[in-house]
Amino acid sequence: MAPADFDEASSHYEEMVDEAVAALGGESSDYYLRLKADEIVRHLRRLGKDPAEREALDVGCGTGRIVELLSESFRRVQGVEPSAGMLARAQERPLPRDTFHRGQAEKLPFPEASFDLVLSTCIFHHSSQDHHLAMLHEMRRVLRPGGWIFIFEHNPWNPLTRWVVSHCPLDAGVTLYSALQIRRAYRLAGFQTPQVRFIAFFPKFLKVFRRLEPALSWLPFGGQYYLCGRKPF
Repeated sequence: MAPADFDEASSHYEEMVDEAVAALGGESSDYYLRLKADEIVRHLRRLGKDPAEREALDVGCGTGRIVELLSESFRRVQGVEPSAGMLARAQERPLPRDTFHRGQAEKLPFPEASFDLVLSTCIFHHSSQDHHLAMLHEMRRVLRPGGWIFIFEHNPWNPLTRWVVSHCPLDAGVTLYSALQIRRAYRLAGFQTPQVRFIAFFPKFLKVFRRLEPALSWLPFGGQYYLCGRKPF
């Protein structure tokens, strides 16, 4: 979808996503953003790294909610977004005014080696595969040597995920890419071989089983997945 489509949806973006997820008795969109933010923080801490010493960039930050969540743990987090409407919503958050920037994933408005970590949450399925490599090259450019890249995406192998995506107007006509496809693009962009972890296995009515999810992260059946790679030193 073009940025103009997101401009039109910016005033009720969360409600549109929530409506699609709620049809399956799911959680709110905020639950899934918090899940991703927590996963990033936990992943770094598993590696013995302190997020409070790191600077991060969210590419395709939308209304800025995950930037706000990560700001609770990181030294500084910034966001970049091509949609003027979504950016205006993001700038309403209680964060410094220079937190959010207008820009495209293929041409980020930052100098080389500006960040310790770059992430994106479910933006790759809004782009054709032809653009993925350019996006990853640009993310690699703004990363410091040894920096991390986290890409979160919908898992096309999960039938509930496919149903939700098919019933969300903002996802009309998108293609869901598998972890193997994104992993291949990582390698072509020059990142070290990434780890792949699957998340969001159990919907709200089965949340009693969510404590099992860390042990299931290798199974390719979670509702979403992420890849964590590094830029070589």
